[in-house]
Amino acid sequence: MAKGMGGGMPIGATVTRPEIASVITHDPVLGHITTFGGHPVCCASSLACLDIISSEGFLAAVQLKAEWIEANLVHPRILERRGIGLWWAIKLSSSAAVLQVLTTSLRRGVLSDWFLFADDCIRISPPLTISNEELSLGIHVLLDSIDELKP
Repeated sequence: MAKGMGGGMPIGATVTRPEIASVITHDPVLGHITTFGGHPVCCASSLACLDIISSEGFLAAVQLKAEWIEANLVHPRILERRGIGLWWAIKLSSSAAVLQVLTTSLRRGVLSDWFLFADDCIRISPPLTISNEELSLGIHVLLDSIDELKP
């Protein structure tokens, strides 16, 4: 687990059972777990990020945003929606359709991406700290861009 820990700073952690961890205690000694070596700036960033995530009401607000996405990310040209929390995939008819929507959205100030393993899906993964207004704007720009898809 790394992405959510550092708020964008390079840091990581591993959680496992002792019998699995014992395999990486030699050859080299714990050499597999020091990618960033506990740099103080990265650790401070991680602590601040964990403080925010564990603050009262934060995860409840994220859940409300996820429910809002589920209720509003609807369009007849979306073939499938998959999501958990604020991480969503919307499947379109082709990779060309995805590229067109992403290009149109980017021109309007919304940056998104596709998945390397599913180029017919748009990846939606805003930060957990996104405001309701920013989330609404981003989703509506995506939906408007889907409206403009050429057949």
